[in-house]
Amino acid sequence: ISEQLATVKQQLVDKEKAFLAASKRATDREAELEKVYEDLNNAKNALLELKSKTSEDAIARQEITSLLEELADAKNQVQRLEAAQSMSSEETKAAKRQVEALEGKIAGLEAAADL
Repeated sequence: ISEQLATVKQQLVDKEKAFLAASKRATDREAELEKVYEDLNNAKNALLELKSKTSEDAIARQEITSLLEELADAKNQVQRLEAAQSMSSEETKAAKRQVEALEGKIAGLEAAADL
């Protein structure tokens, strides 16, 4: 009986060692899984940040495109105004020449009337 008891005690010791080894492996595995979870969480946050940055970049590109279109419209308007100003300047010169011609005629008529 004492021999059987010693054998059972040895089996119990062996089982406890196996249990402790299995427990340690489970604890180590749990720590690994927690690390993997943390890494995945960090990757998720990085992706969300990248997505946000990409959205911001897209919005910035859209704003730049809009500003470029406004700039092109403004340039076209300046060209139209310059063309109108040029025409107006030509019209002013022509009107000035007519006034000068009329003033000359009036001066001539006044001079003829004085004679």
